[in-house]
Amino acid sequence: ATNKTMATTQRDAPLDSAALRRLATNLSGLSESQRELLVKMVDDGDAAVTSLSGSEDEVSSQLLLIARRRAAGDGVAAMDTSAEEEDDGGEDDSERVREILRDMATRNKLPLAKKSAGAIRKMLRKIVKKPGDAKARRMPTKNIIIKKYVADVKGGMEILKLAGFEVADDYVTMSEEVARANLGLLQTMVDQLEAAEGDMMALINAPPKPIKRQRCKGGCGFFAEAATDYMCSVCYKKKNNPSSSSSSSSSSEKKEDNVPKRCIEGCGFFGSPKFRDMCSKCFVKAGGVIEKPKLWHKKLRRAVTKLAAVYRFRKGMKVRAVQTNKRRCWACRKKVGLGGFDCRCGYVFCAKHRYANEHDCPFDYRRAHQKKIAKENETVSTKKFDKIDQ
Repeated sequence: ATNKTMATTQRDAPLDSAALRRLATNLSGLSESQRELLVKMVDDGDAAVTSLSGSEDEVSSQLLLIARRRAAGDGVAAMDTSAEEEDDGGEDDSERVREILRDMATRNKLPLAKKSAGAIRKMLRKIVKKPGDAKARRMPTKNIIIKKYVADVKGGMEILKLAGFEVADDYVTMSEEVARANLGLLQTMVDQLEAAEGDMMALINAPPKPIKRQRCKGGCGFFAEAATDYMCSVCYKKKNNPSSSSSSSSSSEKKEDNVPKRCIEGCGFFGSPKFRDMCSKCFVKAGGVIEKPKLWHKKLRRAVTKLAAVYRFRKGMKVRAVQTNKRRCWACRKKVGLGGFDCRCGYVFCAKHRYANEHDCPFDYRRAHQKKIAKENETVSTKKFDKIDQ
């Protein structure tokens, strides 16, 4: 336990200046100007650096963030360029870049603003490394990177124009003289864009803030929202629509009226308003007459039967005979018992007359087979030509 306590104390204690200087010197992901600034802060004993504590990995990440923010805020990244002197115009340009980046982060979605800052940073870094590269200083506006992450992003073209680019003949261009004259500003803008990228990434990956929920003012116990004046939906409706309560009371009264009531004669059955609040038996006993509903189903059946008989009579159709004795042959009346043969026409025949040609069978075998084949073999057809919509 004592060893664990000592290890925790050593880990939480701030690092000495030699360790901080070693971490600042070997830290990757920084430009030379940012690394020199960080070493200078360690040597000067800056409280923002000397107060860091934790493991070496944690201190390294904190040093990286401090270097980027300090370089973006002070514009010291222009130290390793040929233009070492900074005038008031350079400071104004740096401040203008910060304002544009803040505006870009607020007017666009954070992921899009971060990608836009990264694309512009890469463009400016190529020019800083090789000011004489004409390909890096001249890009078409139809380029997918320029169009998606610069032209379509609010504030993207403002940064390019501030860096010295000009839009002419569908191209974004910068002359070599302007590029060499603005190397200090371009390097400062690269560092500011890099720092802005890190801040935007931190905001994107930041966990969402927990929403504090408040109970309803009406005291019902449910949760409320600010849009409904911190009341639940029911209490908010009662407050703003008092007529709804009266309508609810009227609806409850209607429901009470629809509740069935017992017979007034006291027999125990339910009564009905059409029987003067009595059941049907008590109503008849009291001298009431119940009208029987007129049934039309029987009349319809009789009419259908008559119409069918008239139709057969006019068409001259013969009623098909029905074989009642299935133990005799329908053709020769020979006794067949249980050994008779059932035909598809519906009659029973002996061994001699069981074939269709022997008893003039009226069953249409050809049509039956056609239906069977059509049912078992579905037709699969496709269009010969694709239809062209005009």
